[in-house]
Amino acid sequence: NLVNQTNILCFFDDSDEEVSPISNLKMWSHYGKSHKGCCIVLDKEKTVSLFKESVKECISDYGRVEYNNLKNYIHKYWSIFEREEYKDCVFKELFHNLFFNKATYYSGENEFRFAVNNGNEIFSFEVIPLVVKVVVAENVKQIDLESIVSLSKLLRVEVGKMFISDDKLEYWQVFAP
Repeated sequence: NLVNQTNILCFFDDSDEEVSPISNLKMWSHYGKSHKGCCIVLDKEKTVSLFKESVKECISDYGRVEYNNLKNYIHKYWSIFEREEYKDCVFKELFHNLFFNKATYYSGENEFRFAVNNGNEIFSFEVIPLVVKVVVAENVKQIDLESIVSLSKLLRVEVGKMFISDDKLEYWQVFAP
């Protein structure tokens, strides 16, 4: 029940300059709906700061996902976890291990997560001021691109478009504020 009350917000973390979501062909093909989607780039420092301000009353954590052989952390605590009087204490200890570990197979995702356990109460924060750039894939519909550019002009946010060339991605700026 405690796990089901946890909300997770996931991002591709481009802290590694060699691997950027904008130039990562695997990410575009995997999450970009056959190169028709878009990538919304947020200011990481501002996002972390806003998250920390917003989660004062709940169990929460944030950070990069670790990719490993997924030791089963639950079994270590399972007998205590089932006892009602220890659930909250043990869950706090398990929280990071449960939500910030994935199999090595997914390591190309470079995932950064925010996790909040707030008893299924509504949790939100305003994302629009955090947006730095919107990048669309090469097969985006023209009407979608026009809508994104119109909105980006209002928000004063850069828009770019990715094109596949020689099995690499090239970035072309579409709009600059």
